[in-house]
Amino acid sequence: MQAREIYWNIPRILVVIHYGLFAAGTVIFLLGVFRHARLILLGKKENRFFSFPKRFYNLIYYALFQRRILERPYQGLTHSGIFYGMVILFIGTLLVLIQADFNIIILKGEFYKYFSLFLDLAGAAILLALLFVLVRRYIIRPPELDNRLDDLIVIILLGCIAFTGFVMEGFRIAVTELSPQSPIRYFSPIGLITAQLLLSFGFTESIIRYCYPILWFTHSTLAIIFIAYFPWSKLMHIFLAPLNIFFMDLTHPGVLSKMDLETAEEFGIAKIRDFSWKHILDLDSCIRCGRCNTGCPTNLTDKPLKPKELIQNLKTHLFNTPLSKSDKSELKPIVPETVSYDEVWACTTCGFCRTNCPIFIEHPSKIVEFRRNLVLAESNFPSEVKTMFKNMETNGNPWPVSWDKRSDWCREGSLRGVPVPEADPPSADKDLGVHPAHNLQLGQPKEEVMCGVKILNEGEKTDILLWVGCAGATDDRNMKVARALVKVLQKAGVDFAIMGNAERCCGDPARRIGNEYLYQQLADENIQTLKKYQFSRILTYCPHCDNTLKNEYSQMNGNFSVVHHTEFILELIQQGKLSLPRLDKTVTYHDSCYLGRYNGIYDAPRKILKSIQGIKLKEMPRNRKKSFCCGAGGGRMWMEEKLGTRINQSRVQEAFQTIKEGLVITACPYCLTMLGDGIKEKGVTDNLKAMDIVEIL
Repeated sequence: MQAREIYWNIPRILVVIHYGLFAAGTVIFLLGVFRHARLILLGKKENRFFSFPKRFYNLIYYALFQRRILERPYQGLTHSGIFYGMVILFIGTLLVLIQADFNIIILKGEFYKYFSLFLDLAGAAILLALLFVLVRRYIIRPPELDNRLDDLIVIILLGCIAFTGFVMEGFRIAVTELSPQSPIRYFSPIGLITAQLLLSFGFTESIIRYCYPILWFTHSTLAIIFIAYFPWSKLMHIFLAPLNIFFMDLTHPGVLSKMDLETAEEFGIAKIRDFSWKHILDLDSCIRCGRCNTGCPTNLTDKPLKPKELIQNLKTHLFNTPLSKSDKSELKPIVPETVSYDEVWACTTCGFCRTNCPIFIEHPSKIVEFRRNLVLAESNFPSEVKTMFKNMETNGNPWPVSWDKRSDWCREGSLRGVPVPEADPPSADKDLGVHPAHNLQLGQPKEEVMCGVKILNEGEKTDILLWVGCAGATDDRNMKVARALVKVLQKAGVDFAIMGNAERCCGDPARRIGNEYLYQQLADENIQTLKKYQFSRILTYCPHCDNTLKNEYSQMNGNFSVVHHTEFILELIQQGKLSLPRLDKTVTYHDSCYLGRYNGIYDAPRKILKSIQGIKLKEMPRNRKKSFCCGAGGGRMWMEEKLGTRINQSRVQEAFQTIKEGLVITACPYCLTMLGDGIKEKGVTDNLKAMDIVEIL
């Protein structure tokens, strides 16, 4: 029976030396692994040891099957060629060692033939993939990649190991298996071609027998160097990346961790040991692929914050940290020593970095933790944020609008607290109707003069509770959206009501800026108020409110059924409750980060647009998961944008290049404001107009 020949033409002394070098390489390997383990254990405790079936599924789907890596075919296929090639060659080497050291012959018969073919193809895949890597890194040179010596060493090591392996195989086949009668020769096609080339170059059997041991020793030494270098190089991600995927955050992507403010001794993250072990694993796992940078709004508008550099700088800081937990003499604050203030406050928390990272590094949560420390421990934050916090504390909204004017948006003809003369009858052009509970009468107190919108009292019941949000209640432009939504609900015969002045800001801006105390205060007040009413679902048109009410309030025992207005309107259309207008317009749709990337709502708004006759929908190049942020998230709506290009202008430019003339549709009050401002700033008001999707209905 045909079997794999072990140590063909190798002197015993070389085998002994090889095992000695292997032992030394293994020690160096273990020291490197131990170093990584000690670094990870510097972090604080964090429970990621639950939901093991889900974690094993993620490990198979994202690590073994490379699901996120393959989203980019060129990079994905080259990485897969190297990864799977290495795995297959490692298995082959392991089987050879088992046969050599334990005399257990596995590589024999038909299995040997086909496995030999498999090994040849694996080696060829590695060499071809490395060629593509060289072309991309050193010829194409995409901006997200930076080339270091470590990258070149890894490429050369892998290439030399694969190449010398094929030459060795060619030498062996040229002497032992070149005969046409050999049953194995055609199952090593690359080796066979190599053997024929060697013979054509004048290699005789005597020369081959002399050169083979030298080449074998070179090949085996390269493999040992590879093993020893492994944990001291980027290769370590082969272990760390699957580990990071296995322990990924399984909570909803739109949920930040809840701080126990009563027992917390420290707020946020100030020094490297304030990180949890999982945060440190994130840093150690980063392979510098740069995918996080490719769609990051701050990186692409020339601001200091670049996600890859953020993680890499933190990684350098980590590796310079004393390994002894008792040695705190050289611990330095991360901000501003390693991460600048501009980097911390530039983030829009759009989530592009997290949702595009192949190994699920959690970038935004780290930035929020830095902000928490600056806000809660140091009271160090942008001056404009101070005003915003004060407004939220006193008015229940980020704008300087008194809390008792929150329901003025639904007053006939009113704008931001400007009351309608009490003697005036309802305005016909508003077409909102008047709810029986709020009939207009001369001399009626202005609090009761509401245009068809029922305001719930404690214990009252409604089917849909319309959560207006701060923008809809206090911002002139977004009041129009709130009124448009009311019209749609009324025409569809929906039983709905609002909380009126009892509604407060959901707390999203405060939480993303780092003021967890203010967020919890607002959230607790809203939850207690909501529990006083009876309703089936909360309807909101703000993705930030939607995400907070639906996903984050449950951390404080606020469990409510929440639906975004795009989903609800689509329900009404599908149920035949809305007759849609015809609109002969070209439109492009802008995906809100908190609606799309964080909550996966991509199809509902597009289905609404496609239901309207006459509309021609053109997608911007960056859409859905790859959509570009408007620049307002993470509390940036209330901060000055002083560095680089304005993010909203960059997005408007993309919209203009897509449709030239028409409507830029969105489903978020933040996006509507930012896009509207961007259109004015770019001077294209004659070409483009920003509208919420409900306004065109």
